[in-house]
Amino acid sequence: MALSRSDLLRLTEPLRSADGIELIRTLAQRIPQELIEAEATARIGAEPGEHTEARTTWRNGHRDKTLTTQAGDLELAIPKVRTGITEDGGREVLGLMAGDSETEVFWAAFLRSLRERGLSGVPPGHRLRCRWRPRAT
Repeated sequence: MALSRSDLLRLTEPLRSADGIELIRTLAQRIPQELIEAEATARIGAEPGEHTEARTTWRNGHRDKTLTTQAGDLELAIPKVRTGITEDGGREVLGLMAGDSETEVFWAAFLRSLRERGLSGVPPGHRLRCRWRPRAT
C-alpha cells in the first residue's frame, strides 16, 4: 500500500512533538491502527466515505480494543463491517444483536426479535449452523 504525501504527513505529525518513550508508544499504536484500517478498506472495496455501485459491504463505526504490548496498553479502534445483499441475492443481513456468548438463550432472543420485526416463512433454526435447534416460542 503506497501512501500519498499528505497521508504520510498526517501520520508523522504526532511524532514530531513526542519524546523517546512516547514516540515508541505512538508508533506502536499508529502502525497497527493504520494496517487495520487498510485491511477494512481492502475488504470493503472503498475508502471511508467513498461510494461505489458494486459494493455490498459498509463501515458501521468502530469498537474499542485494548492491545497489551511491552510498550504498554494500546487503544485501537476496530472497524465494524456490515454486509448486505449480494448482486445475485445470495445473502442478506436480517438483524444484528450483540451478546456475551452464543447460547441457546441468546439465539432464542435474537430469533424472537426477528419475528417481532415481521420475519415470517422461515422455520425456527432453519439454516443455522448451531448445535441446537430453537424451540418453538
